[in-house]
Amino acid sequence: GPFSYSVLDYSDLDATKPENYFLSSLNDFLHYTDVETKRHCTNLINQFRSVKITLVAQCQFTRETDAGPEFVGTYLRSKNVVMTESNIEELLNTAYEEIIDTMAEYQERGSGWAFSKVSSLYVESAKYEVMRGGSYIETPEGIPPRAVVNVRNFDDECFKWAVISGLHKADRNPDR
Repeated sequence: GPFSYSVLDYSDLDATKPENYFLSSLNDFLHYTDVETKRHCTNLINQFRSVKITLVAQCQFTRETDAGPEFVGTYLRSKNVVMTESNIEELLNTAYEEIIDTMAEYQERGSGWAFSKVSSLYVESAKYEVMRGGSYIETPEGIPPRAVVNVRNFDDECFKWAVISGLHKADRNPDR
């Protein structure tokens, strides 16, 4: 099943200190954590071959009220993607853009909330099993022979034969 992994957790750092500049800019934070995020994704792919991944940035927003500043924490998420060794760089860049776009949408809702800082980045991941076709199997008992076309084949291309049988209807013995 899915599990969460905190790539970097900076919730205890003071974002106002100059050495922690990257906490007050989501773009800087994602750039700063990129090497560690790639390393973690690569390790997951080496372990599972292909992985479903969602990036989640834990952020704080603030707004001024008559009673003083008000703070709220929220999670900005990328879309869920299937990552393999060949597409890590491209998909991480897309995920970063999605998180930044989500932040912009959050601020533009007219609520007065403004980005304050980011404290953590999580990689939610799950092993991805690619569904594969196979070869011919007998039609299960109880399913009338005329209810389905079960093409007999002797290779692993059953999907191709099913499509061909749908395009070229047989008058007799549609399973052959």
